[in-house]
Amino acid sequence: MNGYGVIKMKYLKENVKICNDNSGVKENSGRRFIASDIYVPEGYRIELFASGLNAPISMVFTEEGDLLIAESGILTDDPRILRLSSSGYDIIASDFIAPIHGLCYRDRTMYVSQRGYITSVKPDGTYVHLLSGLPSNGDYCNNQVTFGPDGKLYYG
Repeated sequence: MNGYGVIKMKYLKENVKICNDNSGVKENSGRRFIASDIYVPEGYRIELFASGLNAPISMVFTEEGDLLIAESGILTDDPRILRLSSSGYDIIASDFIAPIHGLCYRDRTMYVSQRGYITSVKPDGTYVHLLSGLPSNGDYCNNQVTFGPDGKLYYG
């Protein structure tokens, strides 16, 4: 693992400012996390809540409150979707074409933007390519995927 982590910004009821010293330094597989290096508005703070991830690219919450994290696979050629719940990480989907560029979740189905494809992953684990043959040469390919207020699926 390369030590990338996910950082959350948490609102505090009392106004707390981030210190400008290294008291927020946490070691993370050779990569340092220094909270004071990240600007946040007054009343907020930064804290590390997930580490050991491999180039996370997108996060969404499920109806059950679990956090889904898409690891792009750009460094390992192993893109996958992880579920972070109160019991830890579970790999819930893999075998994508690197890199994953986006993740969306709706009605218990994941929608994944991967190189050249937009793919749905059903609750039973079935993969369905909704779109294929998307231009994906070089550094520019299909990107984030989301649903609009009209209920239609959009991607960049």
